[in-house]
Amino acid sequence: MKRIRTILALFTIAIVLVSCGNDNSRKIVDQMNREVLIKENPEKVLCLSPAMGEWMFKLGLGDKIVGRNSLCTYPDQMMKKTDVGMVYLLDTSIIKTLQPDIVISNSQLPRKWVQWFEEKDIDLILFKGGNKVSDIYPALTLLGQVFHKEAEANNIIAQYKKEIAEIENNPLSPKPRTYFAMKFAGYGGEDMTATKDHLFGDIMRIAGVNNIAENYRSMSLVRADVVKSNPEYILVYASEKEAFCSKGVYQDMDAVKNNKVIGIDKAFLQELSPRNLDAIKYIRQTIQDNEKD
Repeated sequence: MKRIRTILALFTIAIVLVSCGNDNSRKIVDQMNREVLIKENPEKVLCLSPAMGEWMFKLGLGDKIVGRNSLCTYPDQMMKKTDVGMVYLLDTSIIKTLQPDIVISNSQLPRKWVQWFEEKDIDLILFKGGNKVSDIYPALTLLGQVFHKEAEANNIIAQYKKEIAEIENNPLSPKPRTYFAMKFAGYGGEDMTATKDHLFGDIMRIAGVNNIAENYRSMSLVRADVVKSNPEYILVYASEKEAFCSKGVYQDMDAVKNNKVIGIDKAFLQELSPRNLDAIKYIRQTIQDNEKD
């Protein structure tokens, strides 16, 4: 009888040890409030979010990325990763070949692909976008949790906050009246700009300019009203600066005549990218340099 009890005890211990050895997963709640069971240490990452891909490199996780969305093009090392296509038309055969442990994506991933990854038992973490620069903090915190990089993520957040605080504590004086021409001279005589509820509006606020459309209810503006407002500075995507300045309807605006149209690299404005801070610094420095002349 004693022998039987001993055998049963050893058998129980063996089961516990096996269970512990196979317990290689943990629960994570992503930013869409999905409870996801992920591998303890995911090694092969499919990145479908350009911004989160940039943050992964900032966290020293670039080597874990095996595949990318076609829009994930920065930093240069990202281009060496296997391209699996656009998020609306992913190449499932390539994804199957890559055998990712986990997929990192923003919340705009179509529902059919969310279901596909779930059906294939591929871990998927979704990140929300945001209309404030500070919305990156919870996203970066989550990214740190997924890859056991909490300390590194906290350090980056602290540095980011410090740099933003330094900018906000030394505002431009006076604040120049500024307009962001996100889309212009379109059909219907309307332009599109950034209000205070848009990420670009928050970037303008931190940079220290007076956004003339800050309190507008709509992002669509009648073109004649844009001209009438006659802001001191105009922000446009760098690739569209020449087109904006060459439009006859805008050429009588002071900002155009006085060479105060600032072209910003569109990549700096990728939603919640680390380079949002570069956009803030660039706007601020360009205005300061211009005012010195």
